[in-house]
Amino acid sequence: MEALPSLAKTLLAAFDRGGFAALSSGARSMALVWGLCCLLISGSVAAEPQDLSFASLREILLHDQPTSIAATLQLISQQFPSYLAHHTLAYHSISLHASSAANPRAIVFGRQAEFIISFNGDPAQRGFGALEVMEFSPERGYAFREISFLREAKNGADLIDGDEIELKTADLLISKPNPSICTGCHGIAGPRPIWEPFAIWPGLYGSVDDRLYRYVFDQQGRAQPGDQTSVPDLDGIDFEKDGYAKYLINRQRHPRYSLLPLPLGLDRVAFESKPAPDGRRRPNLALTRLFSIQAAKLLARDAGAGPNGPANLLALAAVECVRGNSSEAVPAALMPIIEKATAWRDRFKLEIAGMTRRDIDRMQDYFERNLRLGTDDSELARQAASQPYLLATALDRIGMNIRNYAFNANRVASLQDGANGLFALNELLRDALQRQWRWDHPPTCAEIYAAL
Repeated sequence: MEALPSLAKTLLAAFDRGGFAALSSGARSMALVWGLCCLLISGSVAAEPQDLSFASLREILLHDQPTSIAATLQLISQQFPSYLAHHTLAYHSISLHASSAANPRAIVFGRQAEFIISFNGDPAQRGFGALEVMEFSPERGYAFREISFLREAKNGADLIDGDEIELKTADLLISKPNPSICTGCHGIAGPRPIWEPFAIWPGLYGSVDDRLYRYVFDQQGRAQPGDQTSVPDLDGIDFEKDGYAKYLINRQRHPRYSLLPLPLGLDRVAFESKPAPDGRRRPNLALTRLFSIQAAKLLARDAGAGPNGPANLLALAAVECVRGNSSEAVPAALMPIIEKATAWRDRFKLEIAGMTRRDIDRMQDYFERNLRLGTDDSELARQAASQPYLLATALDRIGMNIRNYAFNANRVASLQDGANGLFALNELLRDALQRQWRWDHPPTCAEIYAAL
């Protein structure tokens, strides 16, 4: 009732008091119209609630007092019906949650990945009684928490230091943001999600381009020797395909997994052999895109901070124009950055590979060689300017480090995912310049170049 207009409240209160007959005919008509409108409005809001947030999850935990993760998921599915449908599954994980083929680590991210929960499914697994959660804010960045259900096995409550506890009841423990067990992996200064570059995600179902492949990775997510094939074979023997089949069987009666709606296209033993070009049926790509947009928002936020913010925003916007329109002539003011980008490339690859604990060159070689997604030399040369090395070099020059952000920041065309052919960071930087310059439109790349 609080959300209804005050006039509607007054009129509806007349119904409650039995005073409807006392109203004039005009007022009765108005009451009926307002009542109908308010019911329609409230019904539409209930049909499409916002994604789950930490605040709404906390309210569920304290108001409904579920004592298990399954009961919590049941309440989430009732109050946020579409949230659980957006998820991916890790059969091998280095997180606090152990995982297996039949009992993978579920990573549920909703429509926008601004609040993520994760859990596994076997009482014998590490972390079985704990929810790991992550919340994103464009202003504050990422906040990680551990939520332990004290009646469940292996809940990890003993891993939370006393001064890191935000709330504790007889059945529940909620950590403060970014306790040490989270920052140990995600970082202390500016913690961030750990996610692999597009389009190879070792350890997740659909590890190569959201498809189940043979021999690309073993059970631990390690690349196989180079003489092995990675051609998709949905009928052959394959750990990932067979493992997903085990999960589907386990899911049928599982108190947790059965509450996860199957994403479109994943209701079969194997993923689609040819992913849809619009990104449907591709949960790993969907999460990669959302993380990429978040990385772009944080890059734009940090670049615009401090006394040099306006100049930094302009320089980065110009670089992103070059990356998004590599066929255009490069402004002379950007040539020092362009020239250094090639030298930065090899160091950047080594640093990123070390950060993700993967040999990215080797994985990318598998991806390009076996899936034949490579292009001829001229095309590769044309695309060189769009690679992250150019952005990394530009950030270096203004005292920022691309390692502090998601590696995939260059993998999304725009905030609308392809609306204008520019990268998401380009769009955000141009919006920031528009606000600074107080223009009535975001500056074009030509206007940005002219202002250098």
